[in-house]
Amino acid sequence: MRGAGKYLITAASLAGFLGFLALFVATFASQPALEDAMNGFVRSRVHQEVRERFGPAVVADATLLKQWFDGSADAAADFLEHELEPLVDKLLDWCRVSDDSDAGLIARGAAFVRAAVEHTIERYGAIAAELERFIRGKYTELVHALISEIRVFSGINTALFASVLALLFAKRREPEVVLVPATLLLIATAVCIAFYIFGQNWFFSIFLQDYAGYGYLAYVTIVFAFILDIAVNRGRYTHAMLSTFTAPLTG
Repeated sequence: MRGAGKYLITAASLAGFLGFLALFVATFASQPALEDAMNGFVRSRVHQEVRERFGPAVVADATLLKQWFDGSADAAADFLEHELEPLVDKLLDWCRVSDDSDAGLIARGAAFVRAAVEHTIERYGAIAAELERFIRGKYTELVHALISEIRVFSGINTALFASVLALLFAKRREPEVVLVPATLLLIATAVCIAFYIFGQNWFFSIFLQDYAGYGYLAYVTIVFAFILDIAVNRGRYTHAMLSTFTAPLTG
């Protein structure tokens, strides 16, 4: 890799470093913007959790039926069919973990939403109050979990891209050896961008899946192994691997 190729991989690595650094900083400085970006995903997850917690099987329980609907199965069925989803949406409109808006505006918005759901809360007081507590707790839990995972993800990638850039400058006479970790990082970045552009719900759901976290940890470990080999072992194993793959092309 010489000339244009070297500058291309350096520019791409620099872009990756700056992009992930900006995302890492945003998890501290721009949490409202991040919360807006993940709002659609969080709402869909809360709806899913509500259906599991307050679905027909749970509400059909005799104790809950008496507690929430005075023992009326018809009232429970009517609530599940006509009131539950709209009420969840209205309560979600009221949820906010981080906000840089004027406090008075927040208060007026909260009052408006409260007025909008007041008739439902009066009609279904016990379950509506339980729904409000559940939705607020679940919404806050999901937003905090996502921001925390994004912070770890962006921080690790920032450090890896910084390491690749340092190696590119340190190995200016043989930059091709840095091609392997740089390419792996750029592929991972391209996949993340594609997930975000073509399916934001998939993008955010990755951060909440343990198997995805372990898979990415294994991927990062491989990248770090190459970086360590180049920095400490003069890239012996990386050179050997490159020679194995390029031998058929040069022979």
